[in-house]
Amino acid sequence: MHCPNCKHIPVSYTHLSFSKHFFIASTLALYCERNAIRFSNTSTTSRVSNGKLFQGLAFLYANLPTPRTLFFHRRRILTPESKKYVEENLTYPVIVKSIAGAEGRDNYLAHSWSDVEKIMTVSSPDIQYIFQECIPNDSDHRLLTLNHTVKVAYKRVRDDKTSHLNNVSQGAHTEAVELSAIPHLIPLAEAASNVMQKEVCGVDIMINSDTGKPYIIEANPSPGLSAPGTIEAVFTYLQDLPNLIVPPVKTAQPNSACLLYTSEERGLTSPLTVDEPQNVYYDLKISDTKVEGTGETELQASDVSGNQCVNADDATKVIGKLA
Repeated sequence: MHCPNCKHIPVSYTHLSFSKHFFIASTLALYCERNAIRFSNTSTTSRVSNGKLFQGLAFLYANLPTPRTLFFHRRRILTPESKKYVEENLTYPVIVKSIAGAEGRDNYLAHSWSDVEKIMTVSSPDIQYIFQECIPNDSDHRLLTLNHTVKVAYKRVRDDKTSHLNNVSQGAHTEAVELSAIPHLIPLAEAASNVMQKEVCGVDIMINSDTGKPYIIEANPSPGLSAPGTIEAVFTYLQDLPNLIVPPVKTAQPNSACLLYTSEERGLTSPLTVDEPQNVYYDLKISDTKVEGTGETELQASDVSGNQCVNADDATKVIGKLA
């Protein structure tokens, strides 16, 4: 990951807003964090970011192999300086893809700067792009990690040899891969899921067909379930999670509330009538074998005086308790 202008940043403190450019702000926040530059908001570095720019920098900082990557703000891409920097640091063809793209969308192979100019002309001006070295390949591997442990692996093989995309959504097919056949890829996938703090993750790893070197492309929080073994692995993982779900209102019967505990519905100790849509407050005692407790609707909780309505009398009693 190379940022040609990073060394020229003259600030020791900056404010990062990500309402419009979240993927850029999160990456800058990670850079500032790494280089002891004070900034706000510090929550901007949250790994909730799925942007390819953020992930590339995070993998680089973790010393994980990732393709050589360049980034320029969209407004600066079609400048002589950017063209010069790309051609000095990458070799055509180069990958030009959106930092927020998914399923192979907004992902191009440019054989010259003229191709880059055409891509920028036809694409939305709101899309930010990264430039990456093109790794020679005819497929890639996706490793499904659950709680940071690889459970399933498969190859994504493109059938359209005129394309550079290995996405199943772009026509590639999948082939199951035994984990014993790829022991060198498993530590990379598990490290990538840990770096991105994603318990459920599909890590895409591309192997250079000329050198055999693996490169982490991204850690996808939507790993896809079409390949053999993936649904079963995810289902088993979910079964092992804590099995209590407390929804705001679960309507087992009209106008009543209950709990969903594993696969059984268990009613509250006292019947709870919900006359109209409103919040429900639960007072529960939970053990490994049972759930006990009561619930109140928002109106019931507000009826401090117990006269079946909410009025000034209730406010007076609350104020008296707080006085």
